Amino acid sequence: QQKFQGRPRVVQDVVRQPAFAEDELIRLAEQRIAMIHQKKANPSALAHQQLQRAIFRDHPYEQPVEGEIDTIKGMTPQQLAEFYQSALSPEQMFVIAVGDVEHDALVNMADAAFGGLPRVAEATVPERAPLTPQQTTVQIVDRPNAVQSSIVAGHIGIPRNHKDFVPVAIMNTLLGGYFGSRLNLNLREDKGFTYGAHSRFEGRLQPGPFYVSTEVGNDVTAPAVREIIGEMQRLVTELVSDEELNGVQRYITGNFPIQIETPSQVAQRIVNIELYGLGKDYYSLYNQRVLEVTPDEIARVAKQYLHPERLVIVIAGKAELLAPQLEVFGAVEVYDTDGNRISTT
Repeated sequence: QQKFQGRPRVVQDVVRQPAFAEDELIRLAEQRIAMIHQKKANPSALAHQQLQRAIFRDHPYEQPVEGEIDTIKGMTPQQLAEFYQSALSPEQMFVIAVGDVEHDALVNMADAAFGGLPRVAEATVPERAPLTPQQTTVQIVDRPNAVQSSIVAGHIGIPRNHKDFVPVAIMNTLLGGYFGSRLNLNLREDKGFTYGAHSRFEGRLQPGPFYVSTEVGNDVTAPAVREIIGEMQRLVTELVSDEELNGVQRYITGNFPIQIETPSQVAQRIVNIELYGLGKDYYSLYNQRVLEVTPDEIARVAKQYLHPERLVIVIAGKAELLAPQLEVFGAVEVYDTDGNRISTT
């Protein structure tokens, strides 16, 4: 408790009087631009970014987290300060402390540090209808010298606070969420196409992306895509066995305790509860909810939230070699590493 006393003042100074020094901005801008250049040399990162562009068109989620080079170069300390003041709002703040601190003491500290902050208009994020193509589309990010393909295939998923998020998470674990998943056993263990394959429903305030990702040799790119689609279709059309579902449930519930061992891990769970409005008892009931999921429920959410018949398939690789073998899945569009369309077949 005593060690905690001085920390609110430090946080208070940072929140109330942030410094946007020009020399610091220049240094950070140079670092960020170097990071963007590095990302353009990373085929997996290129494929993921192109998928974001494709499924989140005209939505903030389309934008790369690290920014764009032109906007970073033009940024000024005044712009940062103005944005900070417009975005900081006591109505949207929550203070979390995990450790040897009493509730009333924390409330008093937080009130003293942040109670007088001015109220500002609440920021709004535009709602948009998910992109729902009527058929599968293929996009290649051209890397002429690539000897392998980075595959990312996906579509819009569900928000983090969705009522079906737990069964969807279990269904995704079955598909590609751990080492014993169907995708990994198929593409790695059976076919030998890759060192690993995984899938994810990324929970956000609004519906985030669902995607499958892996890296394979150029010569097995189309077969790998075919297997990915096939595993998705199998979850949609076939009932999972009790044995396989029980194995995944044991994996998830067995891993849960090690995810809340440290104060920072506990704090992050509380952040999730507050940020996504999950309910105070969400994590205390989490394992129980996981164990209650049935094969029928997995079948229901697979049919509702997996769309193997209308995927956006993005591959970073050698377009000249890949385009002919990928046309079987749909019209192929070729892009450069900046996201500019080069051609369509």
